[in-house]
Amino acid sequence: RKHYKSFGSMNKLYVRQIIRERTPEQIKLASNNHVYKKKDADRLLHSVSTDTSKETTNFVEDATLSTCSPHVTTSNQMLSSSILSNKLPLSQIHSSCTETVSTSHFQNSTMESTIPQPLHVSSHNSNNLLDTSSPKKCSLAKDLVNWAVAGHVSQKNFNNLLSILKKPHDINEFLSLPSDCRTLLKTHRKHTVTDCINGQYYHFGIVDSILYSLNSHKMCLSDDMSNNVLEVDINIDGLPLSKSSNNQFWPVLGCLTMLKCNSPFVIGVYCGRQKPSTPSELLDTLISEYSSIKTNGILFQNKIYFVRFAKFICDAPAKAFVLGVKGHNAYHSCTKCIVEGEFISNRMCFLDTNCSLRTDHEFRNNVYEDYHTGRTPLLSLDVNLVNQFPLDYMHLVCLGVMKKLLFFWIRGSINVRMNKTDLNIVDERLKMIRQHMSSNDFSRLPRTILEIERWKATEYRQFLLYTGPLVLHNQIKSSQFEHFLSLHCAMRILSTPSLCIQLNLYAKDLMIYFVRNFQKLYGCEYINHNVHNLIHLSDDVLLYGSVDQFSAFKYENYMSHIKTVLKTSKLPLQQFINREYEKRDHIISSKCQKSTIELKYDND
Repeated sequence: RKHYKSFGSMNKLYVRQIIRERTPEQIKLASNNHVYKKKDADRLLHSVSTDTSKETTNFVEDATLSTCSPHVTTSNQMLSSSILSNKLPLSQIHSSCTETVSTSHFQNSTMESTIPQPLHVSSHNSNNLLDTSSPKKCSLAKDLVNWAVAGHVSQKNFNNLLSILKKPHDINEFLSLPSDCRTLLKTHRKHTVTDCINGQYYHFGIVDSILYSLNSHKMCLSDDMSNNVLEVDINIDGLPLSKSSNNQFWPVLGCLTMLKCNSPFVIGVYCGRQKPSTPSELLDTLISEYSSIKTNGILFQNKIYFVRFAKFICDAPAKAFVLGVKGHNAYHSCTKCIVEGEFISNRMCFLDTNCSLRTDHEFRNNVYEDYHTGRTPLLSLDVNLVNQFPLDYMHLVCLGVMKKLLFFWIRGSINVRMNKTDLNIVDERLKMIRQHMSSNDFSRLPRTILEIERWKATEYRQFLLYTGPLVLHNQIKSSQFEHFLSLHCAMRILSTPSLCIQLNLYAKDLMIYFVRNFQKLYGCEYINHNVHNLIHLSDDVLLYGSVDQFSAFKYENYMSHIKTVLKTSKLPLQQFINREYEKRDHIISSKCQKSTIELKYDND
């Protein structure tokens, strides 16, 4: 405690801490160098502890300083003053200490006799003031763990990183890595965005998008590449970016029909607080580029391919917007026939099942005056504006009809709903099936009826095609069960590639039976747009194959990934553009994966 007064204006509590925890030599060191602040003491001691040579020890020890020449003492005092005044960078401390002592005129014998042993510091105080222990080496494993935990990195991505680190990389390449990921990813910084009335639009291009898809999915190309025509499906739909704002994307997606795997790509994207004011804001750039490549084609693997639009896959609101026709709640809203709706019990109903079909010729000549709301820019293309807009069974059947039936059985009127006992039996059967169902075969395992508010489209599809007949047997009325089986059998036929053409007429009859009996069981006021269009679904299957060939499942999956690349609500369009170009600049070949299960039947 005899050095207590020599600390001058230093905080007394801090001095007491030093006295309790430090050795007398360390206290004396702080006193002789006139250290009055903790950060200055830490800086001085850090510079000393990094050099284990005798010269540096000579500089920091008071006993050595007492035997030094005036020249050396003065230099050391100047160094201490420079450190305290922050005029000398820490990177120069080591060189200054060595240089100062080397200019002294001590003999080797004198140096050896006057330099004491290094100071002893307890291990539990190694990080406190006046710690002379050398800094610990960085632990790669600990740094990786901290990085993964702090960044919420998934185990899959963490395992991928570990596998990369274990590869025999060149050490020089490792040391030359940049400190910012944008340098490594070569992130684009400038983009030409088109201003619209309600937002902005960016066009990636049909040619660039097709070439990117071909190069990244070479393993998924069909075996027969002799045809020089590339057929592209187009999908347009709205995507809300968050629940707390009106920001939304309207991406224009494409998919090559020749690919064995379902791999959409983005052609353009619109961003705004409202949907585009006109379809021209989405389609004008697309149409102008398509017109140029229609005649010139694109070059891939030294062969010229011509591009053709095969199908436009949209849900009912997006289809009405693109075609410039009335929405699904209007009197003349059916895109396949000229049926006129009836307004019953404050609901729009379509009771007629035998109306004349619409044609592309009549559509282009504006024959349907009660059907059109404006002129679509697609009129300039050689596209059939009726047949090339097939019905999407994801929205029509799964999220439309099947969901409606389940809500009838659970929350409908007393004449059609199940009682509590039957609901519990259905739940128990679903739980039992869940235990014996593999996640490799289905994207989602079945959930109970109590969670129906959170069911996804794939769960409604699973209930319709697989689990529904098992769990509903003897739990609903026999007439309702037979009615449900007609929809089940029809959809099993239309979703099976080997049966959808052969038994197409039978499936159409089943659909007509289902629609006509729907009003008898549940009321004619519930024959809405979705229920009515069931009678037209088999016609689209005759043109394009099974319902999975023109469903929106793959596009909805792709749009769910769009949200994952957006980290903040600021400039969402620019964020997506940057991430998309980063992905395209570093093409990763993907393997073909089947997204649907092929139904198999016995020969009998």
